[in-house]
Amino acid sequence: MLLKRGRVYYFRWQIPHKLRATFNRRELVLSLKTSCMNIAQARAVLLRKEVDVMLGAQGWGGQRSGGVDLDAYCCGASFVNLRARLSKSIEVAHSSSHGLLRSVSDGGEVVSCSSVGGVPQVKPDIDFVSVCEEFHEVKTRGGLSLKGLRGYVRFLSDWREIIGVVGIQDITRADVRRFVQSLALLPKRNLKIYKDVPVSNLLEMDIPVKGRVKPKTAHEGLKWVQSLFVYAVRMEYVQNSPARDLKLNLNKSISYASYSNADVRLLLDSALRENEGRRWVVWLAAYSGMRLGEIVQLTKSDILTDSDTQRIYIRVTDLGVGQTVKTEAGIRQVPVHKALLEAGFADFVSKVADGAIFTGTRSKSTTQWFRWFRESCGIPLSNDFGQRYVFHSFRHTVVTMARRKGVPDINVQQVIGHEKIGVGVTDRYTHNAPLKGVLGVIDCLDYS
Repeated sequence: MLLKRGRVYYFRWQIPHKLRATFNRRELVLSLKTSCMNIAQARAVLLRKEVDVMLGAQGWGGQRSGGVDLDAYCCGASFVNLRARLSKSIEVAHSSSHGLLRSVSDGGEVVSCSSVGGVPQVKPDIDFVSVCEEFHEVKTRGGLSLKGLRGYVRFLSDWREIIGVVGIQDITRADVRRFVQSLALLPKRNLKIYKDVPVSNLLEMDIPVKGRVKPKTAHEGLKWVQSLFVYAVRMEYVQNSPARDLKLNLNKSISYASYSNADVRLLLDSALRENEGRRWVVWLAAYSGMRLGEIVQLTKSDILTDSDTQRIYIRVTDLGVGQTVKTEAGIRQVPVHKALLEAGFADFVSKVADGAIFTGTRSKSTTQWFRWFRESCGIPLSNDFGQRYVFHSFRHTVVTMARRKGVPDINVQQVIGHEKIGVGVTDRYTHNAPLKGVLGVIDCLDYS
C-alpha cells in the first residue's frame, strides 16, 4: 500500500481485476506529500477508507466482496474522478491545516520521524494545531471512521477561526470555554444562507435560536477538546488539561453582552475616523438600539418631525422598496437622541439625495467590517460569561441602560421593537404610546 520514491512516500492501490478494464489501469499511485513513514501510513489508511466508501457507494464493497455492476459503476465513477477525490483528500490533510504533522521536507518543525509506540516525536513547544493533526492521525490509525475524522477536522477548522493558532501550553480554560460556547451559537451550516460563511462572520450575526445547531454539537466539540488534551498530557506536551472536568450548561441559551460606557465611548470616538456611512451606523445603533438591518435600509423619508413635540424621529417601516421588519412590533417610531443631532446627523441626512441614506451599505459587509472595527478598538469577542460583543450588543446596551434607569418595560419594548409581554389579558387593549410618551427610553441614554 506504501511506495517510496526518493524521500517521498506514495499511496499505491492495486485495482481489482474486475475493475481494471473499467479503469484501464492496473494500479493507482498518489503522492502522500510526506517523507515520514508514520505520517504516510496514517494518510494511506485514510485514502483506503475513501476508496472503500466511493466504491461501496457504487455497489461494490471492496476487495473482500464479490461482483460489481460495471455498467452502473461507469455511470457513477471513473478513474479520473476517483483520483481527483483522493488527491483532494491529500491536499486537505497536507495543507488546509498546516500540513498534518509537518515533516522536515515540508518545512515544519518535526525533529525526526522516529517513533515511540508508533507516535512521531515532536518538539515540546509544538503549536495546538500540530498536536491536533497528530492526534487525528493517531486516532485514524486506531480505527476512527471517516465520518468521525471529518467531524474532527471541522472542529479544528472552527478552533483556528475562534481561538487562533497558539502554542499548546498557552491554551487556557477560558479558551476552551469560549470555543465550546461559540460552537453552541453557530447556525446550522447546511442552511443555504450560512453556507461558506466564515465562522468569524457567523459569530457576529444575529442567529435566531431555532436556526442554531443543537447542543449536541457543542457537547461533541467539548469531548473532542477533552480527548485531545488527554493525548497531549500522555505525550507530555502539557502537564495538565485545561478542559478537564469543565462543566458547561449548553442547553441554556447564551445571550449577547452589553457594552460598558467606556466601550461605547471608545466605539463612538473611533467611528469618527471612519467614512460617514459607517460612522452613522455605529452612532445610530448606540443611541437607538435599532437592528443593523433596520439602519442600513433607512431612506430620507424615514427621518421625520413629530408635530406634537417637534422632535425628530426615525420611522422604522416595511413600506419602502426592499424594506423589511423582523416582526409587526418592528414597525415603530424611534426618537433621535440629542447626541446624534449635536454630532451632525440632521446635516448628514439633509445632504443625502432622496432615497436610501446609506447607499452601498449592506448588512453582511457591515457585519464583517464591524468585527474588524471592534477588534481594532481592543474589545474582545466575548466577556467572562461567554456572552458575545457584536453589533447586536448595542440593542442589549440600550435596553439594559433604560431598564436600570427605571424606564417602564412596555415603553422600552415599543421603542426597541419587541413584542409587548407581561401585560396579561390587557395586551389586546394596549396601543402604542405617542412619541412624547416614550422619549424617556432614548433620552436616558448617557455614556459619559
